[in-house]
Amino acid sequence: MPHHQYITFPIVIRMKKIYSIAFAAVCALSVSAAMPVKHKAPVTKVSKATRAYAPAHKLKSATLSSHALKSVAKADEAPALADITGDYLISYIDEINQLQYEGETTIKAGAAEGEVLISIPFDFSSYYYGTTTVDIPATYADGKLTFTPGATLTMSLLGEDVTDPMYLFHWNDDYQGLHEVTSFTAQWNGKGFTFNPDDLIAMGNPYSDESAWFGIDEITIEIDPTLDPDYDPNVGWTSMGEADFTDGWVLPAFDADQTQNVYKVELQQNDADKNLYRLVAPYHGNFPMIDKNECTKAGYIQFNVSDPDHVVFEAVEAGFANSELGITKMYCINGLAIYIDYFNNELGNNLTNDEIIEMLGENSIYTTFKDGVVTLGSFEHPTYGTVYDACFGIQGEKHGGYGWTDENKASKNMHARIVFPSDDSAINSVAADAANAPVEYFNLQGVRVARPAAGQVVIRRQGADATKVVF
Repeated sequence: MPHHQYITFPIVIRMKKIYSIAFAAVCALSVSAAMPVKHKAPVTKVSKATRAYAPAHKLKSATLSSHALKSVAKADEAPALADITGDYLISYIDEINQLQYEGETTIKAGAAEGEVLISIPFDFSSYYYGTTTVDIPATYADGKLTFTPGATLTMSLLGEDVTDPMYLFHWNDDYQGLHEVTSFTAQWNGKGFTFNPDDLIAMGNPYSDESAWFGIDEITIEIDPTLDPDYDPNVGWTSMGEADFTDGWVLPAFDADQTQNVYKVELQQNDADKNLYRLVAPYHGNFPMIDKNECTKAGYIQFNVSDPDHVVFEAVEAGFANSELGITKMYCINGLAIYIDYFNNELGNNLTNDEIIEMLGENSIYTTFKDGVVTLGSFEHPTYGTVYDACFGIQGEKHGGYGWTDENKASKNMHARIVFPSDDSAINSVAADAANAPVEYFNLQGVRVARPAAGQVVIRRQGADATKVVF
């Protein structure tokens, strides 16, 4: 059953939740757009999610800069307080508002001896509350941050300061709930701090009349490799030239006919995985409406063509922001990416892409890669009209499944295409990889079989090709 959420924008275009699951078992796919206000029934809101999000930032190996490590780079050495101050990357899950955040943070010295303040950013732009930060206090000694409850936390929403005490909780598997604790710690690991993912910091008490503004857990804090002067974002990628890009993600939001605004974007191929590609800075450079982009980051649109009939676009920050649209981060994805995230991360399964595709059958949109062209498909929904595979996530909802529509049906279509450079080396590399891929066998339940027995019916897979055979 589809779930749609409409948000009105000044430019008449509407941002709409477009993803859908075509069978009843997964009809509760939507991510609620919880407003950042105090909940009246918070206990039901603060329950540990079943999802298992991967770390938001996978750091490339790079020489650590001195911005946060003046002389220490080993996990078993405890840096001085002055050496841990600086800029970092942070990710967390806000269990109360059901948001996932990743971005920049700062650790700075506090007023008291041994005190540090960690500036935790919150991005409520999609709800028109803007962005804010909360300074979380901790004490630092011998490579360890110690958090204790009771401090008054402050954040600004719509120009007004709101305050509440800090509470600490820990998820208890025995009774599947949170219990209040008097302290917890995070340990220096050589590139940041390791938190227990079940430790939660709340502003306000979600188990009292006081309620709470947020409750964050699954926290990671790591050094930002892009601050290293030797950092090169192109390491591990090879340029394939310029692709012709028909943008179905952003241009339709401004009622621009993307089919008349095809433009050139650099295409790169991953050195380790020849089936992985990305468009570099797709909303800068030649982007026809670059004046609408408020983001200074390059950004990428990244996709995997290992299965040419079922291409997957991965949730990578695309480098587009626009305050008029309530977007500070954008992730250009497609429907299959949403399903993979839902089944494996939110439901906690461990399904292969092939298993998910088999369950979806013909009830989903698929993106294909044929003859050097990536084409994002669409289908006609009996109630909602044309549903396109060019959907996207925003801040807090990497796999949000949003798309653009218009009540008057006047906006241009959202078909998207990526035409590879005329040099067919990239296309040939995909075919060559498939031909040289190892052969794998699975039983009819999808379990890998190392040595099929004689007469056993199995699925033989090599690269993207899968056939049923009798061994």
